[in-house]
Amino acid sequence: MALSDTQIISGIAIMIGGYYALAYGISGYHWRMVTRIAWFSTITHLAALSCLRSYLHKNQLKRALRLFLMGALAIMIITAIAAEANETYRDNRPAACFLQLPRPDLGDANQYHDVDAKMDTTFGIVLLTYNILTRATKLHKAVSDGLTRRLKDWLASTGRLIAKFCAAKLETIKSQRLKLFIFISIMQPVLAILIVAETYYSMFTSTIAEVSTSS
Repeated sequence: MALSDTQIISGIAIMIGGYYALAYGISGYHWRMVTRIAWFSTITHLAALSCLRSYLHKNQLKRALRLFLMGALAIMIITAIAAEANETYRDNRPAACFLQLPRPDLGDANQYHDVDAKMDTTFGIVLLTYNILTRATKLHKAVSDGLTRRLKDWLASTGRLIAKFCAAKLETIKSQRLKLFIFISIMQPVLAILIVAETYYSMFTSTIAEVSTSS
């Protein structure tokens, strides 16, 4: 609990300090370092939530406060990272230039255009948003358990319906060779796909998957 609290408070303090330093001309390089340190603090906090979930299910006030702080930190980090997607972002320029709307014309956008950097920034924002939303959802026991159970039941019922439909159609075929061909080439692959999908879903919603996606 103490580690989780320390990480989220540290992340907020780091980002507040970074935004405050914008008025004093913090460079793009140092702005990137600020966002990376806050990012590490955030993922450590999110990983700790997997161990604190049962405790926060019983303490609604602490859960609400934590959700508020998570949302505030997420907004600050996503806004900060989004600045790095600017085509003219350079480490030796003031970071404030890339947070202004509209952004100033720096005159050499084509020279420094970096598609890979923009893709990395987009991926980082999507990953952070996904992790925060999944953790926030699982902090509510009724919502988390209900959603997981419904999706798993839907996969199981869909698999049974498809299997019954294929079996019924297979019985109407008189040719044993054709029946065997359809069973091997269609029914077995379809059933295998359904089993693999259910297995991956169970793995994806496990605690191990939560911790691994955070890092």
